[in-house]
Amino acid sequence: MRSEQRDDPRSDLGTAISLAWGYLKTGQYGLADKLLKGCLRIWPEDARLLLLHTYACVEQGKALDRTMLARLESSVEPWALQILLRAGNGTQESTALH
Repeated sequence: MRSEQRDDPRSDLGTAISLAWGYLKTGQYGLADKLLKGCLRIWPEDARLLLLHTYACVEQGKALDRTMLARLESSVEPWALQILLRAGNGTQESTALH
């Protein structure tokens, strides 16, 4: 049996990221948001989860807070700029906080 893999938190993180991507790809941004909020309670510093959560927020039309903007601006991920542009924050800072 694969009990060793079940106890590996990296496997759980990979599964969570896959589920989040699935929700995002099918336009289920609210479900992705809820899933990612829960995941971030378990893995609060995971850059992939943070970016996915920010993307889910943007797609729901939520304003990005300063933390989310800083996360995007400091990211080395190529798609972070695309999220910023999608949010309308490519050159300006959002003042709306949620």
